[in-house]
Amino acid sequence: MTANVTVVVNHADNVVYLPTTAVTARGANASVNVEIGTDPTKTTATPITVGLRGDNTIEITTGLKAGDKIVIVRTAVAAGTTAAGGARAGATGAAAGAAGITGGAGGAGGGAGARAGG
Repeated sequence: MTANVTVVVNHADNVVYLPTTAVTARGANASVNVEIGTDPTKTTATPITVGLRGDNTIEITTGLKAGDKIVIVRTAVAAGTTAAGGARAGATGAAAGAAGITGGAGGAGGGAGARAGG
């Protein structure tokens, strides 16, 4: 006999979240690559504060503002090159609307990311 079980340790509603691959963390410090202008190959590392962490997403509590576009840089193993891509992600629910942040889960393909206020 077997069983599949899902255990929820913690849950937060109405939060800004990103794919875990979008966040670079070293110890207590975390940052994301925010696009400069409209060119996803030009980014700046922006310090953020994170909250809850899941297997695939991470809560962002401070550091991003409405309109920020996050870029995930992926390295191709075989070719040894990098590819940048951006997709939109954000918060859900009433708190998101009040904060001027919209969006859903990050996309696939060229990369995933976030756009607050999009």
